[in-house]
Amino acid sequence: MRSPHPWIDAGEAPLYVVHYPRVRTDDEVRAAHDGIRSLYEETRVKVAWVVDASDVRDAPATQRRIVAEHEQRVRPLAERWCAGLAVVLPNPIVRGFFTAVTWFAPLTYPHTIVETREDALRWARGRLKPHADARP
Repeated sequence: MRSPHPWIDAGEAPLYVVHYPRVRTDDEVRAAHDGIRSLYEETRVKVAWVVDASDVRDAPATQRRIVAEHEQRVRPLAERWCAGLAVVLPNPIVRGFFTAVTWFAPLTYPHTIVETREDALRWARGRLKPHADARP
């Protein structure tokens, strides 16, 4: 499957890995979330996400707002199609930014915060296992 954005690895679809780089513009964040929304709109199977934010050191208010608004917009799709979201947040400060986003846009589907990409992948793959037989 072709990825809709350079930050999104679709190599294991329906498991998608989103890697946030250390330096990001608001437009890049918006475009990445547009890509995530497009994957939700196209799917007809359960998906899982790993969001690797291990390189992130800051999260400007504009980018936190972009993510919160994205979560609100995709909520109906995520509630139907998201088997789980694992967020890699080893940095406690960035973990606080994520908590602030979820105050404004609470996640209403299975999710977890972990410290390593390996833990995130293991958790996300486990969330997809019960749905493996339903794939086309």
